[in-house]
Amino acid sequence: MGFPHMNTKPRGWIPRWPCSLLLLLASGFVSLSPSVQAAVVYDNTALSGMSKDSVSLLVEHGDEIALVGTERWVNQFDIGYFGEFPTNAVVSAVVRIYANDGTDALDGAYYAYRPKTVLWDSGPFTLMPGGQTASFTPFIKVPDTFTWTIRFTGVQQVPGNSVMPVVVNPIQIGAPLANGYKGSYADYWRKDGATDDSWKIYMLESGTPANFYVKVTATTEPVGLPNLKMAKSGNSVILEVYGTSGTPVIVESSSDLQTWAEAFRVTGKGSGNPERVSIVTSTGVPRLFWRAKGS
Repeated sequence: MGFPHMNTKPRGWIPRWPCSLLLLLASGFVSLSPSVQAAVVYDNTALSGMSKDSVSLLVEHGDEIALVGTERWVNQFDIGYFGEFPTNAVVSAVVRIYANDGTDALDGAYYAYRPKTVLWDSGPFTLMPGGQTASFTPFIKVPDTFTWTIRFTGVQQVPGNSVMPVVVNPIQIGAPLANGYKGSYADYWRKDGATDDSWKIYMLESGTPANFYVKVTATTEPVGLPNLKMAKSGNSVILEVYGTSGTPVIVESSSDLQTWAEAFRVTGKGSGNPERVSIVTSTGVPRLFWRAKGS
């Protein structure tokens, strides 16, 4: 975004950070064509760069990032957050990716176009307390620069009942920007109202660059469909099934990667819009592998 400045600086309370992040989501299978190579086009996930400074907000907020390379079909999107709330609390979040095609938020020579068009929406997903990561498979094409946001629900955003994005500096992989910045400027976007023009630029009160934990992996062309992704939520596994819109997708399971059996079928809803199926897990049941294929 444009040259960072803001008169109003929100203050978030500061938690004690864990020494490392814990993995929230289980691994899944994502099938890529042998000719399609994935590349990391943005990376700000180094644990050594984690900061104790962040913001705990109830409104939607996020960071505008600039990608390297030419790969723009996003097949993996990883974020990090820190939650301090009771383990029995029902806390969730929604992640979005926006094009910065709105109005200019700055006056004068510098510019910062507000987020406007939603390119992808994760839908609500369950959060866990502590330092966590979450991984998504948007399967969408993005511009060279875009804004990703998060909005938390189910917390009061007070000490002992809060959640916030992880801040990491410096950015490891990102496109060069004006004034010596790399990948992202030091500020962040916050939506203070209901309209597109309510997006405003803020900075952390400490002066720490507000660069949130995120890693973007992409390809130069769309990945093949169908695909599926697995996500763990409590004692359930959520299967996100991607398929060409209107076409049947068969989901199979196997305990040994040798013998496969059909588990269920869904109708594809497009590359950026998965069908989500919840499967309850229990102790004593063999681990299952999953795959998706066309009918």
